[in-house]
Amino acid sequence: MPTPLLIDLDGVLRISGQLAHGGKEFIEFIQKSQISACILSNTTKLPTSVILDFFQENEIDLGEIQIQTALTTTHDYVKKNYATATVYCEKSAISVFDDIEKSEQPEAVVLGDLGAGWTYDVMNKIFNQVMNGADIIAMQVNRFGKNDNGQLYMDAGAFIASIEYATGKKAKLMGKPSPIFFHSALKKIGINPTKPFYMLGDDLNADIKAGQDAGGKSILIMTGKTNRQMLENSNVEPDFVVDNLKEVIKIISDH
Repeated sequence: MPTPLLIDLDGVLRISGQLAHGGKEFIEFIQKSQISACILSNTTKLPTSVILDFFQENEIDLGEIQIQTALTTTHDYVKKNYATATVYCEKSAISVFDDIEKSEQPEAVVLGDLGAGWTYDVMNKIFNQVMNGADIIAMQVNRFGKNDNGQLYMDAGAFIASIEYATGKKAKLMGKPSPIFFHSALKKIGINPTKPFYMLGDDLNADIKAGQDAGGKSILIMTGKTNRQMLENSNVEPDFVVDNLKEVIKIISDH
């Protein structure tokens, strides 16, 4: 049985909003090789339906390949464990939480990426809700991201860390690099989390180190947010480093 594969979306299959070079051939390789695979996304801006639309617009049928997002993982956890919540994320994704009862004094505050919406007033409101007893649920805690123009930007992690510091309360993480997220993705494709797998990504911490911590072998691809200098300055040591998806195919084929 081929080794299962977890694949980060942005920086790997989707680069600056476009399908990565060789992306269609890579998906076809996975399908022809009958590799159990799940595409992972830490984005808290887009629901799964938009990700599916992206592949369909590029004439790619994912077939048995699954999708796991921080949004859906967070929704399922909050729905199961809390009666009320206040959700802070981009308007494009807020509808995912329509079936969760909202409250100004919630049992949980759910934090995703707000972009320019991270104002003092918003953060102070979150601070007071937590001080009044709400748990902090973090969809993701990425340090930084890369936008469609190729520019780096501060991601939700820095803002969530400041809320943790001010309240003295630790957030419960739903997305990468939480082992919960990786294990949920493996279970989605019918793989026991104790079995070997590959994690293909462009983020040294959220993909590579987290994948290794979850028990997988890591493949760092240099088409996303990580450059050679970042890699050299990091304590994280990927199992493999590649420049493109064609090289990933060779690694998987050879091993």
